[in-house]
Amino acid sequence: MDPKHDPAFMEILREEKNIAGFLDSFFGFLYRCTDFYVEAPPDQRLGFPPGVAEQLVLTSLRKWKNIKNLSEFSPTKAEAVPPAIEEVTVGGDGTIEATEDKHSIKVSIIPYKKIFIFQLTIESQSSGPSVSDCYNGASYDNYRWSQSIGELDAVVHLPEEARTSKDVQVRLSAEEIEVAAKSSEEGAEAWKTLLKGRFSFKIKSSESYWCLEPGKHISLHLEKASERWWESLVDGEPRIELSKIDCSRNLEEMAECEQMKVEELMWNQRRKLLGQPTSDQIRMEKILQLAWNADGSPFKGTEYDPSILKFN
Repeated sequence: MDPKHDPAFMEILREEKNIAGFLDSFFGFLYRCTDFYVEAPPDQRLGFPPGVAEQLVLTSLRKWKNIKNLSEFSPTKAEAVPPAIEEVTVGGDGTIEATEDKHSIKVSIIPYKKIFIFQLTIESQSSGPSVSDCYNGASYDNYRWSQSIGELDAVVHLPEEARTSKDVQVRLSAEEIEVAAKSSEEGAEAWKTLLKGRFSFKIKSSESYWCLEPGKHISLHLEKASERWWESLVDGEPRIELSKIDCSRNLEEMAECEQMKVEELMWNQRRKLLGQPTSDQIRMEKILQLAWNADGSPFKGTEYDPSILKFN
């Protein structure tokens, strides 16, 4: 995103004091001042077809998450990030078009059962080599994959002649995947299987999707059915060593109860360093104070003095 907007965003963040409040203000603005929440058929200019608004948010989130991962773990992390998209319009055919000074992007959203399929076309005046991302995964001749604790991303390389959604076949289920593309390597046009197999574990097919960059690759985003680290994308693939991957997790990705526990541990650690009581010690102190004046206590009616207490 162009940093020229950062001062305005920082001012909102200062007022809201946290990310949750910032996002609530942002989406409230979209509700009050735009047609973002208006659902309309593709032939109407006002609003978005059902599901498109959510996918716009998800696509932007994944884009910047991947940029963050690449900047931290890629050997070419010093490479400048391309400028962000400035304008987005939704056409009557369900196509999203975006323009920027040096880039023209066209995304066709095709519903496939409950899976949203994105056909992505990018035209750029200058294009450098794509950065391979196999973070916590592996890279092979036809494809590469990466993972976090709850998600998987895979990139399947395509023959140059595969330029539209009609030139590729992607079959996704909770347990299996198959990716094929039209190829004329042997003279006659035929379908070539690029990736096929049974997933190591189940995925949530209804929350997974793929997008096509014509003549280059198919990108797949897969939601794991359960949080766990995979040793391989599909059965029969060489297994990675889980002991050598980065198993750290962002605090924001954890469940609310897990976030609270981590924050409590961090707070306790700071208290220990300062020589102050931890949360457990504070709770114990309150229990002792209640017991001090309880019926049957030999100390009832006297001033609380923890120094005379002895613990076994």
